[in-house]
Amino acid sequence: MQTVKSNWFFGVAIILPLCAIDICVATTYTWTGTAAGANWHTSTNWNPAGQPSKANKDIVKIDTLPGATVYGGTAEAHSLTLGNIAGQTGMLTVQGGTMNATGLDIANVAGSIGITSIHAGSHTVNYLCPGFRGHGTLNLYGGDITVAVQFRIAHYGTASTGIVNLYGGTISSGHVEMSRE
Repeated sequence: MQTVKSNWFFGVAIILPLCAIDICVATTYTWTGTAAGANWHTSTNWNPAGQPSKANKDIVKIDTLPGATVYGGTAEAHSLTLGNIAGQTGMLTVQGGTMNATGLDIANVAGSIGITSIHAGSHTVNYLCPGFRGHGTLNLYGGDITVAVQFRIAHYGTASTGIVNLYGGTISSGHVEMSRE
């Protein structure tokens, strides 16, 4: 019986630190850039300063106008949310490059506004939700968006509004859902 207890203790001693490392790696990045056309890739436009990463499971929050602009390269995040504060507007403009995120919620909080305008580039997200809980708008002028898991428009029906304007480009998704209420 002593062997079972020591093996169990050894397993817990190895697994707990690994879980803690995974949690500690993730950082919440808040957009602080104030100039029109401020570049996503400029580290001083973020708090904390640096670049968000999908691999690190970083969370990105944009709650300001004019918001972030991606001109090229790869913009990454585990979770990318616009409009995290009621009464605030978060905006993301993609002129080119690649956006790679697990999820993109446009208007994450009730009473918030989120706007994403994509002009070019190739983008992959697991889920995309214009109007998660607030008023979210996706403007697609060009480029390609691949939604790997779920494309949800106005997720909380009576509490949210989701607008998708397709002026060009393509959206590919295996599952589209419009308002679950």
